[in-house]
Amino acid sequence: MSIRRRSDISLISVGIYNSFAQDVDGNIYSWGYNGDGQLGFGNYDNTSIPAIISGLTNVLDITGGGNTTIALKEDGSVWTWGDGYNGLLGDGADNGRNKGLDKHS
Repeated sequence: MSIRRRSDISLISVGIYNSFAQDVDGNIYSWGYNGDGQLGFGNYDNTSIPAIISGLTNVLDITGGGNTTIALKEDGSVWTWGDGYNGLLGDGADNGRNKGLDKHS
């Protein structure tokens, strides 16, 4: 799927090495570098093809910062994943995770 050929994209966000898009149905797509799991697929595989982040719904905004991703959901909760170095994920831990299903409120 090419993002450039889509007419239903409602949100675009870019990180240093990865990008995100949301379509009008609320699906979040990510692509790019995934060395710390910041794409949210549950793996560490890089991809040049945008793919849906499974299970991530009701997102108002999403952003990538280096190797960390942060999503703000409609209920006000903040979800983080990727590199957790020095507490980057905001959960008090120093380790990362590769899936965007961990909630911090």
